[in-house]
Amino acid sequence: MTWSSTTGPREVLPPSGPSNARLRLTWGVIVKDGHGRIRDYLGKPTSTHLVSMGVYVFEPQVLEFIGAPTYLDFPDLVKRLLAAEKPVSYYLFSGYWLDIGRYEDYHRANQEFDEKKFEFLF
Repeated sequence: MTWSSTTGPREVLPPSGPSNARLRLTWGVIVKDGHGRIRDYLGKPTSTHLVSMGVYVFEPQVLEFIGAPTYLDFPDLVKRLLAAEKPVSYYLFSGYWLDIGRYEDYHRANQEFDEKKFEFLF
C-alpha cells in the first residue's frame, strides 16, 4: 500500500466484528433552544456509531506526525492527520470481534480460545 492524496493511510479492521455499535443511554436527553427552554425531550435514546476497532496500518510518512518518543493516543494521531488535511481511510467490517481492552471481552476471548483453539490455530 502506498500513501496517496486520495486514500492516505488506511485503518484496516480484522476479521472480527461489526463496524457499527448501537448505544442506548440510560437517561433522557434534553434538547435545548439556547434561551433556557427545552425544545425537545428524547427518552433514553439509542444511537448508532461507526466504531474504531482493529488493526491499524499506516505508511511510513505518518511517523512525521508522531514526533518525540512520548505517549500518543490513536485518536490524537488521527486528529493530527486530519488537521494536516491528510486523508485517513477506513474499511467497514461485519465479522465477529471482541474488544480485549474491556475485561469482560478479554475474559471471553480467553475462554473462546481455550474452547476453539484448533479453529484459531489450524
